[in-house]
Amino acid sequence: YDPEFKYPAEWTISWESYLQNKSDLIARIKMIMDLSGSNYINNLMKAQLAMLDRYIRSRPLIESLID
Repeated sequence: YDPEFKYPAEWTISWESYLQNKSDLIARIKMIMDLSGSNYINNLMKAQLAMLDRYIRSRPLIESLID
């Protein structure tokens, strides 16, 4: 993920941790959406395409097989 979409992993490492950090997580998501404004959708789509290339289309595996 791009850094702008990340949050501390500890917030969701377990269900109990999620419940303890739920309000922080919601606030972080709202902040990302507010700060990004109209660029939010564009940035989200770029991140989605990057993840598709990496995980769904297996780009790293294919590249390693070619090299």
